[in-house]
Amino acid sequence: ADVTLTTDANAGVINMNQLAQTDNSGNTLTLNTQGAGTATIVNATAVNLAAGTVGGATSITATLGNIIDAGTFTVSAGGATFVTGADAASINLGTLAVTGGITLTTNDSSGADSDATIVNATAFAFGASTVDGDLSATATLGNITQSGALTVGGTGTFVTSADDADIVLSTATNAITGEVSFTTNTSESAAAGTSDVTFDNGVLDIVFAASTIDGDLVVTSGNVSGITDNGTVTVDADVTLTTDANAGVINMNQLAQTDNS
Repeated sequence: ADVTLTTDANAGVINMNQLAQTDNSGNTLTLNTQGAGTATIVNATAVNLAAGTVGGATSITATLGNIIDAGTFTVSAGGATFVTGADAASINLGTLAVTGGITLTTNDSSGADSDATIVNATAFAFGASTVDGDLSATATLGNITQSGALTVGGTGTFVTSADDADIVLSTATNAITGEVSFTTNTSESAAAGTSDVTFDNGVLDIVFAASTIDGDLVVTSGNVSGITDNGTVTVDADVTLTTDANAGVINMNQLAQTDNS
């Protein structure tokens, strides 16, 4: 059934490393800590996070099954880590409100089916993350940045919803295998917005899916296949495309740089 864990004084922490909530298809896990209290959960099955607020760094592991949410899960400081241990288990957190870094780990030894989808209410920075499926990340307010490399077995989709919020994924050891898509927004006139995208995919090639960038686009690949597109890439300002190793090529047949005066 449902599990509710609360510390209501003295910045009390929650450390449950052997939780076995056996049925959570409709049942939830609610976490609330007082002050800067942290939370660590290792559940034997899936995790369904209800609305709650943890004051400090948070780590959630589902040993078997998915991690999902049933309400806004808030981490006030210290960031959050989410891990699924089983093959083909996914992370789908559409109502996050994490302050700090977000680290994601999914596993799939036989393919690329263990996807991760997050929608965070504020800006966030990716910690070193490995997603063995598709990764989709949205910051409703603020930028998307990183403090560690992203390794993604499938596609990568990155969205900043607020005007003039950037996406900066410039770590040279990023490795996103599939297509990448970026969306940024501005209310400014063409070439005046600051909703830029900077992306380095390390030694892998970059294949754009349809993207709309209302600022500058700066991308780097060190692969022989370089930088290509499979969809229209609309950019509202400057475009810089670089291959920095292996005589990489640039073939952008669907670029739409909308203001280049």
